[in-house]
Amino acid sequence: MKTNIFSVKSKRIAASTVLSVFALSTQTESFALGINTSSSKPAADIESTYSGTVCHKQYEKTPDKTKFLECAKNLLKEADSELNKKYKHTMKHGFDGPLAQESRKLLRASQRAWIKFRDADCKRTAVVAGGTADADRTFCQLYHTELRTAQLNGY
Repeated sequence: MKTNIFSVKSKRIAASTVLSVFALSTQTESFALGINTSSSKPAADIESTYSGTVCHKQYEKTPDKTKFLECAKNLLKEADSELNKKYKHTMKHGFDGPLAQESRKLLRASQRAWIKFRDADCKRTAVVAGGTADADRTFCQLYHTELRTAQLNGY
């Protein structure tokens, strides 16, 4: 079952900073987060990006932190599943020619590095958040997961 999602334009991705800021354009993709990909400014404020999700709308009606966190984890699970599908498809079909084997090897290495970055960045977000650490960490992971999925669409 799909959750209420927003449509975002994305196709080609260019990493513009060490913090994985991406410029996205043209092909339509669906993301749970309302990531503003048309802005020329880095997406530095994750909270403003995820504040319009179905989880937040439910929380406004019925403020239950347990249900809010459960909703966030469900969104992350869906996004992670999409990322895994895209990664596997890219590893299997995304490369051809004489450099295909080396490209797969480098993609695998970059994916492992990305996971470490995501986890470290989201751990930092949780520390800063204090009382809402679990939810903020989960939405941070969702944010990075959706950006990574969009990035893999460029392969």
